[in-house]
Amino acid sequence: MKPYLLLPAWILSVVFAVSVPTKSLGEPGSGNGQLIFGKAFDLLAEDRPDEAAAILAATITSIEDPDLLAAANALLNLAEARQAHLTRSPPLLLLGSPEAEGRFSTVAWTTVGSVAAGIKLGEMLELEDARSNVLVAMTLTGTGLAGSILATRNTTIMPTTASLYGTGLVAGGLTSWQAANIAELSPSTASGLTIAGSVAGGMLGYWAGNRSQLSLGSASLVRSSLMWGTLIGVLMIPTLEPASTRLKSSVMLAGSAGGLSIGAISAGMTDISRARVQLMNLGALVGGLAFGGLGIAILDEKPAALAPLFVPPMAIVGVLAGGALSLLLTNELHLAPDNVPTEAPTSTALLERRDGRWVGGAPVPFIMASPGQQENQAIGISLAAGDL
Repeated sequence: MKPYLLLPAWILSVVFAVSVPTKSLGEPGSGNGQLIFGKAFDLLAEDRPDEAAAILAATITSIEDPDLLAAANALLNLAEARQAHLTRSPPLLLLGSPEAEGRFSTVAWTTVGSVAAGIKLGEMLELEDARSNVLVAMTLTGTGLAGSILATRNTTIMPTTASLYGTGLVAGGLTSWQAANIAELSPSTASGLTIAGSVAGGMLGYWAGNRSQLSLGSASLVRSSLMWGTLIGVLMIPTLEPASTRLKSSVMLAGSAGGLSIGAISAGMTDISRARVQLMNLGALVGGLAFGGLGIAILDEKPAALAPLFVPPMAIVGVLAGGALSLLLTNELHLAPDNVPTEAPTSTALLERRDGRWVGGAPVPFIMASPGQQENQAIGISLAAGDL
C-alpha cells in the first residue's frame, strides 16, 4: 500500500481527537469511573468510610460501565455500613482494649459494691424478714449493674481509673464501718454510714484516677497495700483478746489506713508493673501461709492458749517478708506490660526464658476477648498477668 493513501485517515483521526473534550482524572463527575472507584476503595481501606461514601455518592451517576457501576454501588453500600458501624453506640461490654477493660472493671466493681450496699441497706432499714432483705439486695444489685452499664456506655474509662475507683469503694466502706464501730453507733446508723463512705470513696477514687498520672501497676499497688494492711490488722486482733469491739475496730482501722497510706505514697514514688504487684501478692500469701504453718508446727506440743499469741504474729512476719522478698527478686525481671492482650497468651509460665532473657508473669486470672470475634465478644479466663 502506498503511504500517501493513509493521509486522509491520519487527518480524520487528528480532527476527531481534537474535537473530543478531555476529562480531568481527579475531578468528581468526570466520568472516569475506574479512578473514582479506585480512590474510594483506597479511602475505605484506610478506614475512612465517610469520605469514600461521599465520593461515590457524588460521582456514581457518571459511571457508564455497567459492571463498574455495579461494583461502585456495592462499594458504596459497604462504606455506608462501615460508617454506621463506627458511629453507632458501643456494645454493652466489648472487651479487648484498655478502655474496654476499664469499663468492664468499673461495671464489675459497681455491681460488687451494690451487693454489699444492698445487704447494708437491709440492716439500715432494720428488716427482720429474710425475704425482704434478699429482695432489697437483689434490687440494688440489679440497679447497680444496669445503671453502671448504661452510665459508662459512651464514656472512656481507663484501667487506672477503674482500679482506683474500686479501691475507693472498698476503702471508703471499710474505714466508715470501722469508724462507726469505734463510735459505737447503732447497727442501722453504722450501715448507713458504711454505704455513704463507700460511695464517697468510689467517687474520690474515680476523680483521682482521671487526674493522676499513675500507671495501672501503681494503682494496683494501692489496692494491694490496703488489702494487706487490713489483713494484718485482722491478724492482730487475736493477740488482743479479751478486747472490746472498739479496740478491735481501732486496730483494723489502723491497719487499713496504714496500708492505704503506704500504698499511695509508694505508688507516687515508683512506677511498678501490674505483674510485679501480683507477684508481690503471691509472695505475701505464700509467706503468710508458710510462717503461719510454721508457728502451728512449733506449738504442736505447747498449750493451745499460746496459739493466738504466737501464730498470728508469725503469719504477719511471713506476709511482710514474702511480699518484700518478691519485690526484691523481681526488680530486674522484664515483666508483662500493663495492657490487655487481645489474643490468648502463648505461655502461662511464672518464669521462662524468651528471646534471650528471663521473662516473668503472675499466674492470675484476667478477662480477655475471644480472638476473631468483634460483634460477639466472649469472656475467657487465662493465666497471665492481669488485674480486675
